[in-house]
Amino acid sequence: MESNIKSLHEELKTNTYEPSAVRRVEIEKPDGGIRLLGIPTVKDRVVQQAVAKAERFMNRYELEYVVDMDLSKCFDTLDHELIISTVSERISDGRVLSLIRKFLKSGVMKDGNFENTDIGSPQGGLCKALHKAGSSVQYLQICFYTMSLINGWN
Repeated sequence: MESNIKSLHEELKTNTYEPSAVRRVEIEKPDGGIRLLGIPTVKDRVVQQAVAKAERFMNRYELEYVVDMDLSKCFDTLDHELIISTVSERISDGRVLSLIRKFLKSGVMKDGNFENTDIGSPQGGLCKALHKAGSSVQYLQICFYTMSLINGWN
């Protein structure tokens, strides 16, 4: 199944995906008529669900475009000051901001050894809590802005 998902993802990224013909099924209606149903393949249904989910997201946040980007290193490269600056737009209590900064700078334990965290935030850590408490759009803006700084996008 994992290889099927990877293959489908590649087809969608490279614009080579082609839907299959649907399976036609006829169901008799109580009045004697026939209802024609089309049953898509599992692969096509997965794509249809992804499109529907993207549309719901766009409608919810009144967006006009969908942008595909790889956020794989987003957590590793988050700028602490950018996070504090963005969070401070919604939180004005200096004690809370100080606590958030402490979490960001608290370091990580890797193989029993302490490592400083001058940038980034472990996945599942503070940023996940901030994401759940705040706006998904603001969270994505932080990720995108950080990635644009790293990659030199203007």
